[in-house]
Amino acid sequence: MELKNDEIVGVWHADQEYLDGGSFFNLKYVFAADGTVSEFWYDSGNGTLQRQYDLFWERDAEGEYTLNDGNDFRKYTIADAKLCDVYFDLYYHRE
Repeated sequence: MELKNDEIVGVWHADQEYLDGGSFFNLKYVFAADGTVSEFWYDSGNGTLQRQYDLFWERDAEGEYTLNDGNDFRKYTIADAKLCDVYFDLYYHRE
């Protein structure tokens, strides 16, 4: 397995809560050098883990990142030390 030396590798926390299905969540990503990423959804009220997803990440020639689970994907960029979900304007800071 090829390891990726990239600035995205590490732990990222959402700067704001995410609303889904009437509930608020604090999101966290853990990007690994092997191209995998774990997405964690914590209840913003009590901090308990509610959801976890195992994904893959890739970086394209333009510097955008794609996270996918084999069925669906999302695009992200890194600028000014922030990870940004380009579709939802969600920002993440490094742990």
